[in-house]
Amino acid sequence: MTILPTENSFLTRFSKEKFLNITLILPGTISDAELPALYRCADAFIFPSLKEGWGLVVLEAIATHLPVVTSNIPPFTEFLTDAQALLIDPTAAAAIAQAMLDVVQPAFAKSLIQQSQSVLFHYTWLAAAQMHLKFYCDR
Repeated sequence: MTILPTENSFLTRFSKEKFLNITLILPGTISDAELPALYRCADAFIFPSLKEGWGLVVLEAIATHLPVVTSNIPPFTEFLTDAQALLIDPTAAAAIAQAMLDVVQPAFAKSLIQQSQSVLFHYTWLAAAQMHLKFYCDR
């Protein structure tokens, strides 16, 4: 099952054709209360973003022990390595499709999950507060 946050004509057609026997659910906006359950039910987190400000959702996925496929663009390349996430060209449909197949292979998924956990220790609320405090005190 694939859950996507919004509906568009391509996804609607994809869903109706049952491509690769995959069912798509297009729930619209997902509330903060519903999000943890979706993470728990997922096999992987696929986020081929074309433009991103920071990438907090990727950290959320890592924190819930999901293997991640995301774009090989900043900001993701600034805090993730190839050992921590499958970094792909977000404009290459074939690369995204292959990454989706690769990331659910048990040994590979386990490796990505284990390697990515170290990223979390750099991005705690305490660390964020300390960076903000230093920024404002230095001004």
